Amino acid sequence: MKSPVKTLFFILLILIGNPLSQNFNYSKSITPRELISKEYTNETQKCDLALVLSGGGARGIAQIGVIEILDSAGIKPDIIIGVSMGAVVGGLYAAGYTPKELDSIARSINWGELLSDIPERSIMLQTQKETESKYFLTIRFKAGKLLIPSGYLAAQKLLNKLSELTAAATIRSKKNFDKLPIRFRSVITDLTTGEAIALRKGNLGEAIRASISVPILFMPYTIDSFYAVDGGLRMPVPVEVAKKLGCKRIIAVNTTAQLIPRNQLNTFNKVAEQTTTIMQQDLIASERLLADVWIEPDLRNHNSTDFTNIDSLIEWGKDAARKALPKIFETIKKHEFIKIDTIISTPEIPGLQNLLRGTITSKML
Repeated sequence: MKSPVKTLFFILLILIGNPLSQNFNYSKSITPRELISKEYTNETQKCDLALVLSGGGARGIAQIGVIEILDSAGIKPDIIIGVSMGAVVGGLYAAGYTPKELDSIARSINWGELLSDIPERSIMLQTQKETESKYFLTIRFKAGKLLIPSGYLAAQKLLNKLSELTAAATIRSKKNFDKLPIRFRSVITDLTTGEAIALRKGNLGEAIRASISVPILFMPYTIDSFYAVDGGLRMPVPVEVAKKLGCKRIIAVNTTAQLIPRNQLNTFNKVAEQTTTIMQQDLIASERLLADVWIEPDLRNHNSTDFTNIDSLIEWGKDAARKALPKIFETIKKHEFIKIDTIISTPEIPGLQNLLRGTITSKML
């Protein structure tokens, strides 16, 4: 993503204040469990193993590498719960794409173009080209008042791509995410109520798009009755959703932004990013306590808006998953039950017809 987009993000933060602190009361202690819509998480299906995927922008692509290692080791989750970029990666995997196909998709996409709503110059009128080359920001006024948009990008190109990739799965599943090859939940934040919602039905592409609506950068997305923004606002790593669904074992992957060292806090952008990261620390810490296995790839402070190093991101994800395999297998083994071949309800001992049954059973206890 180019610097003008990031610049606009922080200009708008200055103009209207920090929306995260204004719209959500972080001083009030609210557990994620209280914020999950019962309608969208009421479950009865069996869930032995859940895979929880986080956000992190470009950093979230590392989760493809994690999935590739888990898949090759024969570890298949019963359900995938994704938020933001984790909803993209997890949603496509749940839809039936193989890890190799996910890898290919991530490498083939022009992310800068996909995350921009500027039309290709080849289809623009000459006047549009002239305007586009002069300005990257247009400010509108009404009745002498500055109009602040709800978001810089409608992300229509992104929605189109997601719809293209998930159309077949949406049709086959009849818009029921429990009918996908792997069950799936896309976590959003309802901007109206502040609730975290785990979507389990609808158009798969739209459900994923709704989860990545980073406030101000992307316009909120209306889905069902929800005014959706990035699910990571309330659940950066939505382990609590898996707990709510009754999953016995939970593997969580955290690719959210890490705290930046002091000597690197030398730009306004980095200071603003650090502020958001700090606000998420307690939420992430509480989710970590709920996971059986926590995978956190070493992403070398990779910038969340840098989509130029896909190879390294995926390899870093693989490295972290390989290191976690012993813990994963140990966790799976702990939850396995010993198979009972034969059940003896009443012992029969030939030749002891004259003994009372109670005499025999009392000696066996």
